[in-house]
Amino acid sequence: MRFRPRTVRARLALSLAATLAVLLAAFSVSVYATARANLLGQVETRAREDLALVAHEVAEGPLEVSQMEDIGLVALYAVAVGDEPVNASSGWVKRGLPMSLPLANDPETKRWKSAEGLTYTCATTSLDIRGERVSIAVAQDERHVQKSLATLATILLVGSPIAILAAFLGASVLARRLLAPVGAMAEAAARITEEKLSARLPVEDETDEFGRLAIAFNRTFARIESAFEKTRRFTSDASHELRTPLTALRSVGEVALRDGADANACREAIASMLEESDRLARLVDGLLVLSREDANAYRARFAEVDLCQPASEVVDVLRVLADERGQKIETEIRPGLFVQGDPTILRQAVFNLVDNAIKYTPEGGTIRVGVRADGAGEALLEVADSGPGIAPEHREKIFERFYRIDADRSRASGGSGLGLSIARWAVGLHGGRIELETTEGKGSAFRVHLPRARAAT
Repeated sequence: MRFRPRTVRARLALSLAATLAVLLAAFSVSVYATARANLLGQVETRAREDLALVAHEVAEGPLEVSQMEDIGLVALYAVAVGDEPVNASSGWVKRGLPMSLPLANDPETKRWKSAEGLTYTCATTSLDIRGERVSIAVAQDERHVQKSLATLATILLVGSPIAILAAFLGASVLARRLLAPVGAMAEAAARITEEKLSARLPVEDETDEFGRLAIAFNRTFARIESAFEKTRRFTSDASHELRTPLTALRSVGEVALRDGADANACREAIASMLEESDRLARLVDGLLVLSREDANAYRARFAEVDLCQPASEVVDVLRVLADERGQKIETEIRPGLFVQGDPTILRQAVFNLVDNAIKYTPEGGTIRVGVRADGAGEALLEVADSGPGIAPEHREKIFERFYRIDADRSRASGGSGLGLSIARWAVGLHGGRIELETTEGKGSAFRVHLPRARAAT
C-alpha cells in the first residue's frame, strides 16, 4: 500500500526531508571515503619515510639500526639477512609482527593485521649489501587513524538524522507559511455563493505565484458575476417585456367578451390582438437571437455578399412603413462592395438600424441609407435620420439590451429595446464595428464598418 500524506504541507516537508537524506547519505559516504583515503595515505607516507631511514642505517652498518629505537626515530622495524632475522625493534616483537619478510626489489606497502586484531601499514624493501640479500620492513600503527575514522562515522551517523529531522520540522513551518495564502484563498472561495458573487480572494503580493493565481481567480469570479448579473437582468427584462403584450392580449379579449361587441368591434379587437401577437413574435425572435449570442450557439454561414443587396432589400421593405409616417427615405447605395458575411444576419443588422431610424424620426423627416467605401478601405453602411438626436448620457447605453431613451414612447411604438443590441452583435460577428455620431435636435447617424472581401475590387 502506497503511503501518501493527505496535506500538501506534509508532502512538501517529506519530499524535502527525503531529498536531504539522499544528499546527506551521498555527502557522508564521500566525506568518509575521502578522509579515510587521506589518513591512510599519510600513514603510508610516514611508513615509506621510516623505511628510507632504516635502509640508510642498514647500509651504514647493522649495529646502527638498534640505536634508532633508542632515540625514538623508528618504533617498529625488522631486518633480515636472507631468511634469517638479524634485528627487530622491541615493539615489532612485542606486537607479534611477522619476522619472515618478503623480498622486494622496490619499496612496497601493504596492510598487516596482528593476532590482537590491530592493523598496521607496512613498507618493505630488499637491498644487496656486501653480497648479501638484506630485507627491511617498517610498520605504522593505524589505531589513531581508525579512531579518527570511527569518530567521523559517529558524527555523520548521529548528525545526519538530526539534520534530517531539523529539515523536516523547518520545512513544515516553511510550507505552512508558504501555503497560508492558499488556505486563505480556499476559505474566501468557500464564502463566495450565488448571493455573494461580489466577494473576492485576498491578494497578499501581486508579484508572486499565489498573488497572480488569486488575481486570475478574481477575474474569473468577476466574469461569472457579470454573467450572472447579465442573466438576471436579461430574465427580468424579458419577463417584463413579455408581460406587456400578453397583458394587452388578455385585456383586449376580456373587453371584447364583456361588452358583447358587434362584428366591427370584434374585428378591431382581433386586429389589436394580432398586432400585439406580431409584437410578441418579434420580441421572442430577438430573445432567441440574443440567447444564441450568449451561448455562442449561432453558426454563421459566411459567403461573399455585396453589401448593397441587404441594404436595398431592407429599404424596399421598410419604405412602406416610412411612407405611412410621412417620412422620406433617401439612398446612396454603391454596388460592388463585397464582404464576407452571413446574408441573413447582415440583413437583420441593417433592418434594425433602419427600423430604429424610422421610429425616432418625426413626421416629414428624412432617413438616409448609404453604402460606400470609407477612407480605410473598408465597406461602410450609414443610416442617418433627422430625429431629435441622442443626449450624451444615453449614448453609451443605447446598445444595451432593453435600454430605451424614452421607455413609454418606445413601447407604444412597438420597440423592445433589442434592435441596436442585436445589430451590434451582428456587426461584431463579422469583425466590424458600429460608430455613432449624433447632435441633439439634429439627428443621429449610425456607421457600420466591415472588412471588405479579398476578392473584392
